[in-house]
Amino acid sequence: MPSKAAYNRAVAVVEFASGLSGSAGESISRVRMAQLGFTAPELQHCFTLRDGRDAFVDFWFARQRKAGEFDGRAKYLRQDWAGGKSIEQRIVEEKDREDQIRAQAVGFFRWTWSEMMDLRGFERLLRQAGIPQK
Repeated sequence: MPSKAAYNRAVAVVEFASGLSGSAGESISRVRMAQLGFTAPELQHCFTLRDGRDAFVDFWFARQRKAGEFDGRAKYLRQDWAGGKSIEQRIVEEKDREDQIRAQAVGFFRWTWSEMMDLRGFERLLRQAGIPQK
């Protein structure tokens, strides 16, 4: 490393990194949360649905009992990600999944690329969801 400061930055990045993020949008969301001083979430928290299946949420804020999800639209709209399911089927399945998680006394909130890329708007979104800042 060219300097102690560069070394320290590299170490901080490596320590912050996580292989649990499911997408670039989730990774950037997590960086934004940290930049804004929000409580660090647990990544990929597992809930058990009524039929016994596991359902993972992108971000879990345990003390607030809030699940946050970065919601890129591609998972609903891109046919090549559909696994043969229609847009309607994917939306209904996601709604059912969310309803079953909410039924476990969990608050749920979502954001999109554009909301996450607007730093002040993202801060408002997280505050409105009740996520504390340090």
